[in-house]
Amino acid sequence: MTKQSKRNQLTPERSHAADVKPQSEFCRVPDVQRIFGLKRGVVYRLLNEGRIRSVSLSTPGHAKGCRLINVASVRAFLASLEKLT
Repeated sequence: MTKQSKRNQLTPERSHAADVKPQSEFCRVPDVQRIFGLKRGVVYRLLNEGRIRSVSLSTPGHAKGCRLINVASVRAFLASLEKLT
């Protein structure tokens, strides 16, 4: 086995934002849109109403940050809708 092939075996594959798996614990709003088919405005409305959960990664005092949506809370919300119908 060559050094190159050993290195390839030991190097973990890099994931990209577009490759977020549905079983991830947290994802960004565009990923929630793609995975669950929800519109951006609906995601933010559900956040404001407290129906789904998220965390914000930002530095205090800075305007920009990263909002991560809890995928389990989105699944639980959609499952609750399924029970109503």
